Amino acid sequence: MKAPPILLAVLLATGVAWAEFEDLGTSARIVGLGGAGVAFADDASALFLNPAGLTRTKMPGLVAGYRRLDTGLTDGSVLWDGFAAYGHAFGPRWGTLAAGWQGFGLKEAYTEQTWALGYGRRLPQKWGLLWSGGVSGLYRQKSIERDAYTDMDPLFQSHGSSRSALDLSAGLGAERGAWHAGLVWDRILRPSLSIAPGAERLPASVRAGVAYSTGRVSVGVALGLQGRDLTGKPGAEVALVSDRLLLRGGIGIGSRRFAQASAGIGILVRGYRLDYAAVFPLTGIRETHYTHYVSVLIPLGIPVGPPAFLPDVYLVKPGDTLPAIAARPEIYGNASRWREIYEANKGILGGSFELYPDLQLVIPRKVK
Repeated sequence: MKAPPILLAVLLATGVAWAEFEDLGTSARIVGLGGAGVAFADDASALFLNPAGLTRTKMPGLVAGYRRLDTGLTDGSVLWDGFAAYGHAFGPRWGTLAAGWQGFGLKEAYTEQTWALGYGRRLPQKWGLLWSGGVSGLYRQKSIERDAYTDMDPLFQSHGSSRSALDLSAGLGAERGAWHAGLVWDRILRPSLSIAPGAERLPASVRAGVAYSTGRVSVGVALGLQGRDLTGKPGAEVALVSDRLLLRGGIGIGSRRFAQASAGIGILVRGYRLDYAAVFPLTGIRETHYTHYVSVLIPLGIPVGPPAFLPDVYLVKPGDTLPAIAARPEIYGNASRWREIYEANKGILGGSFELYPDLQLVIPRKVK
């Protein structure tokens, strides 16, 4: 690839809208999972992935990340993207409020920025499922760096070099035991952000996903439809070393010959999580190598959810397992904490992991 960076910027400014404000995965954890973030989102980054996932945050926290895209371009172009988001969980009754920023750019040529404010909360239980919903208000802005080329272009002389507009994203979540599902409707307002007058609007985007977690192993897949473009992104995560080391992998395939593989690692220490991911393009520009992505999760409080809102006992239902019970939002929201339930109920379980319907289990409420 050997083209002036400003040429690519002009193409992005005047070309079709599907190339703008693409979903690139947000956090390094989701990128390492292949981009399957619709059902996996469980921290402040859910603001951009699935606002309903904000209800799965258990404490106030900050998450942020940065990466260089398509390293190895021979013309020296520098593509980057990053984000930062803060979520404040008020508990199961009041939900979670979040605010954040997301950006993408071609250095010294082109920039996209999205500022977001979102809210998610629990919905009434129905059909045996725990429901949640969320919405994000978005302010999108696109700008072209002015230089001698753009100053001579009649398009930029007449219409300027930046555009901004409001947008909305809405999400829905459903949980049952260790299963999580999500549905997102993005770009609801379909704003037009092209510099060229009369250009098409951003295409609406719909994403759906499902994930299953046993505590040590989590697997999931996300499907996306944007205009006429379809993508599929399966991924998996394995917890090792007392759940402090997380290994991830995923792939992405779709329309326009989109294909990539990803791998990642996470380190969890006292609520802090450092994530790294690498993305390997399987199609596209030959000169590109792989993309490094780093993000960090920083807890800024203690877990919310007063005992008044949370049960101290649980009545076993058909098909329940200890990890599935621990994963329920009203229990711990974390399947890996099943041993706490087991230890508190050894007397009635008799050393067995088998459960039967209507068995009453004690749920210890000591903050971990």
